[in-house]
Amino acid sequence: MFGEKKKLVMCQACRALVDPAEKVCPMCGNEAVPEQRISTAGESGNFASMLIIGINILIFILMGIVGMKSGRGMDSFVSSATGAVLDDFGAFDIHLVSQGEWWRFVTANFLHIGLIHLLFNSYALYQVGPLAEEIYGEQKFIFIYIFTGIFCMIPSYYAGIGGAGASGAISGLIGLMAVYGYRQGGTFGKALMKSMLTWMAMTIVYGFIIGANNVAHAGGFIAGGVLGFLLKAEPVGTVRAKTIWNTLALMSILVFVVSFAFVGKNYGVAEETNKKAQDVIRLSELVREAGQTLDETIRSGDKDDANETTKTSQKDDANKATKNLRKLADDIASIQKIDDRNDEIRGRLVQALNKSADALDKGDKNSTQTRLALLLERDEFTKAFKEHAAWEDSVLDKYGLVKSGKQSQP
Repeated sequence: MFGEKKKLVMCQACRALVDPAEKVCPMCGNEAVPEQRISTAGESGNFASMLIIGINILIFILMGIVGMKSGRGMDSFVSSATGAVLDDFGAFDIHLVSQGEWWRFVTANFLHIGLIHLLFNSYALYQVGPLAEEIYGEQKFIFIYIFTGIFCMIPSYYAGIGGAGASGAISGLIGLMAVYGYRQGGTFGKALMKSMLTWMAMTIVYGFIIGANNVAHAGGFIAGGVLGFLLKAEPVGTVRAKTIWNTLALMSILVFVVSFAFVGKNYGVAEETNKKAQDVIRLSELVREAGQTLDETIRSGDKDDANETTKTSQKDDANKATKNLRKLADDIASIQKIDDRNDEIRGRLVQALNKSADALDKGDKNSTQTRLALLLERDEFTKAFKEHAAWEDSVLDKYGLVKSGKQSQP
């Protein structure tokens, strides 16, 4: 990203990064030989940046193992994990966040949707992270990374865009370094700012191409830029400053640890919620099919035809309707328990369907007694159906069946 990597030195007067071959700082004219050297990406002394990359890789491997155990094979280490696995590991799911799962603002920044996504973000962090860490110091770097990662998810939440990925926080580092270059000025500062802005522009364009979360990218970039104006571009020096920034860094780490502790506590809940969501959908289909079948059965009995052939056909239809009603009742009853209210409503629906089938078994579908019994059971079914529809509306958001938002790769 920066071309050939060079070891840079920091001017003690203006703190600009300059080529060690320079005898005079091109930014301020200082002739003193700078004593503090800034390492480039990949050299030692960039512990936090490399640790974050390692955490991202570890979590990706763990998700791959879960996917492999679920039957996806080695493909789980290449392609995206399933939605349930991503949710279980802390992806930014809009409806789950709406229900109070705040930790997803943090954890989503350490998850990735596929190997290419992980490699791209790891490369970007490898390029930008160590430079920012050397300039601002490890304590500030940790705070900046966690802060911009959280901040970039806020506009995503209001835009209704879920997903996972580190590039929102990485965009924060890009914004930070762009402002650093702007504040330094001179040849190096302008080149650095241009490099960062170019990288950000490429990120946005690439985001549009693959449908990534550019809202998070922009949010992270803005947050990083603001911090670039507010924070001093130097490692922590005084005892007082060290105390403050050590505290902020530890608090940031604590937020990270607690967030993933909640992930562990709630692990598996997302998958169970997804199963129940599928049960809600299936139950809705069966209930509506049962109502339609019951109505068609009643309407077909309204025909008054003395023709023997027609009567035989109607009897066959009645037998078929009886079987269909009983099967629908069994299918509705067989769905796993969702909640107590639904169990009570389902019981009434099943009872109405079975009684309708019993009425058809006992008499002629065209007889007055049978038709009255069917009409009575249809009324009971309709009452239960209305309650089921009200219950269904009440749980749609709970199971992510509405307002779930788009999923993308920050």
